[in-house]
Amino acid sequence: MVTKAPAEIAERFGLEEQFVSSVIDAIQSPEDSTRQLDFQKFIGGFCALFVNGWRGARDILKRITAKPVPFIVGSFIAMASYFVLVALSPLEGNLKIGALNIGILLGIVLQLICLFRHGKARYGVLAGGLAALTNIVTIGVTNNFFRNYDPAQTPIYILGLSITGFAYGILGIIVSVSGAYLASSRETRADRNLTRQELLDRVFQLETRFKEVSKGGSILERPKNLIDRARSLRSFYVLSGGVGLFLSMIDVAVLGSYTQMVGVSFEQLQNGADSPPGALVMLLVIALLGLVVKIAIGYLAGSVRRAIPAVAITQLMQMSLYFIPWGMYGPSHLASLTNYVPQTVIMVLVMGFFAGAAAEVDDRSFRKRRLRNNDPAYLMAEIVRLQWRLNVSTQAACVMSVDVAGSTKMKAQADPLRVEYSFREYQVLVDEITRRYGGAVFSTAGDGAIVAFESAENAVQAGRALQATMPDFNERRSRLDRRFRIRVGIHSGETQAQLSEAPFNELIDIAAHIEKMAPVGGIAVSEAVASAMPELQVVEMANKVNEHSVYFVSNPTGDD
Repeated sequence: MVTKAPAEIAERFGLEEQFVSSVIDAIQSPEDSTRQLDFQKFIGGFCALFVNGWRGARDILKRITAKPVPFIVGSFIAMASYFVLVALSPLEGNLKIGALNIGILLGIVLQLICLFRHGKARYGVLAGGLAALTNIVTIGVTNNFFRNYDPAQTPIYILGLSITGFAYGILGIIVSVSGAYLASSRETRADRNLTRQELLDRVFQLETRFKEVSKGGSILERPKNLIDRARSLRSFYVLSGGVGLFLSMIDVAVLGSYTQMVGVSFEQLQNGADSPPGALVMLLVIALLGLVVKIAIGYLAGSVRRAIPAVAITQLMQMSLYFIPWGMYGPSHLASLTNYVPQTVIMVLVMGFFAGAAAEVDDRSFRKRRLRNNDPAYLMAEIVRLQWRLNVSTQAACVMSVDVAGSTKMKAQADPLRVEYSFREYQVLVDEITRRYGGAVFSTAGDGAIVAFESAENAVQAGRALQATMPDFNERRSRLDRRFRIRVGIHSGETQAQLSEAPFNELIDIAAHIEKMAPVGGIAVSEAVASAMPELQVVEMANKVNEHSVYFVSNPTGDD
């Protein structure tokens, strides 16, 4: 906002009052243009209210699920109490069913959120067991379940409720493993994104801890447990097939023999009505046994990549003896299984993925526990892993250091906006020419630039292109009275780290010192660069940099 009168401003700067008035009118914006519309304010307020409400609900949810065991037990008690109260209430019909469904659904959602957050499979097992117990107790208390059915069928109903609890436990385990796997993936990404400085700090901390632990004496090798031995087997897939064949033998020997004695076919088991309850129970037990064994095989595989084929092999071998005509089995039974190929493939993929994911999560948790407990073997393994990341394979690199000579005088008493524009244009020019010759600018501190190239030849060509372009740059792009004049220093060698990740690399230091020795408008190179380009015309300079001879390029612009 301009507060002085146009006449006063015109008199001070020697301008016409009408011109000053026009300028003031042009720079002053109407107040209406700065106001937000009422609709925009409403939308903004609504969004802010929604975000604040979501954050508040999230914080409350975090607090109440902070301790998973008390929360799971308490939520089941609350759900059972709610179920009993609603069941015994005067509500009837759809209203009662809706009230029951809403309460139970809310409890299940909160439990699954808790399981996902904490990512422990044992909490999923606890939830499944409590679900089965809660089903039986609540239905027994309300007396709405057993009253309407024959008491002889009570064991079947209890079994059904137990199976419901088992299914809920499986769902809880899947949700828990998913949460743990997602958290593990986030940790892996965070580990990959560690800076070089953070990696170095981590290595030195681990080395200090290892020295403290190793003071106590010699370090003994930790014997492998059964899981480690199974995972290290080269013939693990053969083991998976053997387990599947064993399951097939159990299926045919137990279920086949039973159905042979009672005279029940597979089609009758599918219909359910014409088969005795014992056959259905035995079929269920055998199916659960196969499910548990295949999940165990996937877990023993140690990773998702190995678990899926291992479970697939086990599943295929489990069906290998189904062609034997005994009881419910035989060629017709084996042929009927082709109708379930899509379901079987999905089941194998799901079991393999979650079992392998659970193994990866447990392995990571185990390594973290061993590191926290200062296990010498795991400390050394982590040190070696981080050193491999830090010490990548040695690679050749060439560094070019560029700086503007007399930049302080160029900026003195100059319009700050012109200074900013001109030096930004200079940085753009350096980047353009660098890219043209296959280089990359990774530092532009002050008025200088540090550029990396794969070869000395590209660096020298870029340096010459910069020097040759400066006259045109001063004429067309710079807005300063003083002309840009630059010095260029180039050095090449080998490095074990990416230059952008190691700003204190010796190659950079030497290149910067060589650049300071170069004359204004010239290029200075190290002996390594001169040796790599025998055709380059250079003149040796009197002084050296870190025992490296320095040479002045006779033709810095590359003109013939």
